[in-house]
Amino acid sequence: MTATLLLFGSIIVAQDVYKGQIAVSGQHFSQKDNQLQIEMDINYEGLKIDSNESLTLTPYLQGVDQRLELPSVLINGVQEQKAYNRSEVLDKGKTSPGTGKTSGMPVIVLRHDRMKVHNFNYKIEVPFKEWMNESSLYVESEECGCNGKTAHTFQDRISEELKISHPRTSVITTEIDRKVLSWIDILSAPKETETDLSVTGSIPLNNARLFRGNSRRKLNHEVYYKLLEAVRGVRQMNGVTVTDIVVTGYSSPIGDLAKNERKALNRSLSLKEYLYETGIAGKSTLTVRWMAEDWDSITSLVRGSDMMLRESVLDLIRNIDVSKGRETMLRELANGEPYRYLANTIFPQVRRVDYTISFSRQAAGIEDSKLLIRNRPEMLTLGEFFALAATYPKGSTEYNDVFDLAARLFPDSPEANINAAAVALTRRDTERAHKYLERFSTLPQASCNMGILYLLEGNREKAEVYLELAKAAGVKQAAGALEYLKKK
Repeated sequence: MTATLLLFGSIIVAQDVYKGQIAVSGQHFSQKDNQLQIEMDINYEGLKIDSNESLTLTPYLQGVDQRLELPSVLINGVQEQKAYNRSEVLDKGKTSPGTGKTSGMPVIVLRHDRMKVHNFNYKIEVPFKEWMNESSLYVESEECGCNGKTAHTFQDRISEELKISHPRTSVITTEIDRKVLSWIDILSAPKETETDLSVTGSIPLNNARLFRGNSRRKLNHEVYYKLLEAVRGVRQMNGVTVTDIVVTGYSSPIGDLAKNERKALNRSLSLKEYLYETGIAGKSTLTVRWMAEDWDSITSLVRGSDMMLRESVLDLIRNIDVSKGRETMLRELANGEPYRYLANTIFPQVRRVDYTISFSRQAAGIEDSKLLIRNRPEMLTLGEFFALAATYPKGSTEYNDVFDLAARLFPDSPEANINAAAVALTRRDTERAHKYLERFSTLPQASCNMGILYLLEGNREKAEVYLELAKAAGVKQAAGALEYLKKK
């Protein structure tokens, strides 16, 4: 996958601006049709401004003797936002005098509120000029000078030299066998009925202090910031709407079961209230639950360990109910040595929070698909992979890489694997083609590529059987392979 990511562009690491309070990441620059596309993520969660203050961020490109200001981002405190809204109503329909800045009005106005998610995906297009190839990207942060405070302006360079992805002509490389390329059968994408997507993850909570005494707020804080990062990663994609967030906590079985169950209930209620207060869910549904004692995970971890008396421990877990003294019997086994291993090694791995973020997404256009395949390929549908591949010449490196990645991300899709096998065959990589085709070799739509595989391996009999089947099914290119086979 690394090679594919490099193929489709480069990502620049996060840079801090405005006294280190704002993080800019995901900068990407690409040229298309004499336009320079600029994209970055602006995270202002660490911004410290009062309720009646504001901060204006103005990105700009700086060349040797040229400067181009981009549309600004205005971040208002809560009270300043109310004043801004009032002025918008009063000034509606009026023409504002020019400010002298090429950026004009802000591209967006953001409200700085501690209860909200503070992340913004900045995306703009400007006419491309040659000097931009050697320019740097800066962000100018301008304070408002409100409340009698002195206004300051800060300049921070976030990209020393733009790494612009220029359009390039995809070509068929010398490793591709053009004869085989004319024979392979590339399948169309299947009809997609599932429009809802989801991402899952796990937040480890192996620090036992998070579960002791009055430490609930620390635990909530730990979960919030890790979950926020995951939610932000989904929301920053174009056309995405988060629909559901399901959070499930897991604790280790130390002490009385009834007491653990009360603690688990209290943790779930406390975490749900905390997450609601932060506004992390927005308008989506938020579900929070907590499992007091996760014996299923304990069993799985013990089974994969090399702990002493492992089978005896597993036997106790299987046959002694928790309410009948399972934990007590584990403590007494072999003078407590196995239990100490459980407490020190297994239980910390059990303590965690798992999450599922469900979302819907509008179908991505080709340019958005190119961004997604570079940043978040797992968010592309199979149909979008196939549509993207179709924009490249058949047999080109980009074409082949898209189908290879699709098969890795959709291992159960016959279409994805049969197509990945096809591009492997054009490189005469029969071993790779076998791996893609072995699960789907009996499907009629795999017949042509199976025939080509056996042809390349020198198995004339099997090659002819599969190619005849493909020809009978209407695969026209199978006839060319059959004719070649009969002439050999």
